[in-house]
Amino acid sequence: GGRLSADFASPYYASGGKLYVVDIEDKTNPEIISETQLSAVESFDGEGREFWSEGQIRLLNGIVYFGLQGSEYIETAEGQHRWMARHWLGQVDLNDPANPQKLSLVEIPGTFENVIDNGSGGVVLFSSVYKSYYEKEVWHNAFSVQASAFDGVTAYLIDELVDEDSNYG
Repeated sequence: GGRLSADFASPYYASGGKLYVVDIEDKTNPEIISETQLSAVESFDGEGREFWSEGQIRLLNGIVYFGLQGSEYIETAEGQHRWMARHWLGQVDLNDPANPQKLSLVEIPGTFENVIDNGSGGVVLFSSVYKSYYEKEVWHNAFSVQASAFDGVTAYLIDELVDEDSNYG
């Protein structure tokens, strides 16, 4: 075992899959030393919900961060029903690469984009959301980027930048 490399996850396909940790110390004989399911074929939170991969995957300080999404059918205050997307941060601790440990899912305000070390023992998460809604007989679009402080357990929204009337893509 050598050190973890930030390019270990390439390629990553947002449709889901597995995370493989590969020992490449002997480049002529790479060895898979562990694998972990990233897609939410299983329930990450023990509540039987299904999640699917979305967004990015990043490695920082021995932790792999990746985005998941789930949706649920809700009733609005007006008595109407609609689907609501919820976004989650998945985490896998690779500090012992032969024994990866899934950490608790954390709800975040949008699709996971990136994570950086804040230099004070915590991290900052970046997420994004594209919203399209119909109001007063007009379709509106908005794209927003959120920055959240993350202590390993909870994401705390710091700020959000919203681009009103943004077009998707």
